Amino acid sequence: MNEMDIPALSTALSQAELHREVNASITKMSMDLMENSKDQFLDLLDSATVDQIKELDSLVNPHLGSNLDINV
Repeated sequence: MNEMDIPALSTALSQAELHREVNASITKMSMDLMENSKDQFLDLLDSATVDQIKELDSLVNPHLGSNLDINV
């Protein structure tokens, strides 16, 4: 092995380890954010009234309940 290859290999390994650590940190931050968002959403649903939930449903699905089909 050439003497010049050892420092380059060391640098490459250090960069790879840093890349792994950064990816793990970002993944953990993302998971924490999603967990927090989930908890806030569940708290909101727990405190919502039936009318508020119906209103939210009509915003998400505005086409439901807008037509009435009658057959005689």
